[in-house]
Amino acid sequence: MSEAPPRRRRNPEQTRAALVTSALALVTAGSGDPTAKEVAAHAGTSERSVYVHFPVLDDLRTAVAERQAELVRALVTAIDPTGPLADRIDEAVAQSMAIYRLQRNVRPAGLISALRVPAIDASMAGTESLIRANWARTFEPELARSDDPGLLDAVDTALAWSTIFHLIERRRLTEAACNRTQARMLDALFGTGAATP
Repeated sequence: MSEAPPRRRRNPEQTRAALVTSALALVTAGSGDPTAKEVAAHAGTSERSVYVHFPVLDDLRTAVAERQAELVRALVTAIDPTGPLADRIDEAVAQSMAIYRLQRNVRPAGLISALRVPAIDASMAGTESLIRANWARTFEPELARSDDPGLLDAVDTALAWSTIFHLIERRRLTEAACNRTQARMLDALFGTGAATP
């Protein structure tokens, strides 16, 4: 009787990547803070392998945060600051909603982890700064004309993940209604009065 062929093993880099991918998939699906056992099962490997690659689970959480940051940053695209303001507002609102969708379940878990893991806090802060800088470029003409030093803070807040979360999850607005509300806030900040109620 012939022996069964040996089971093919992933190389260490593949296993590590699979663990990060699985942990992120679980968080994205809404599991919050998956256990090593859950991550291993999803990745099709042993729980022991989780600790081989990530002796401290906060290291896995940090790797997940870094992977998520890459995905979010890919959505942060330049908007032509010379275009009509109404078009720029629409594009910024659409971009902020795309980021929100990607972050819906991941960001709450990240915020909790960031309280105790400096590397996660730094990663999230870096992404937030990138997004803020994109809004600064998008609305550079309006910001340059304003003497309000807090205008960019207000713009950043109108487009923030937390603002969308509040409108959709707490106020129960649809995405379309949330988009309209964000556009109204930006119109009010820039003094155009052009938003559709």
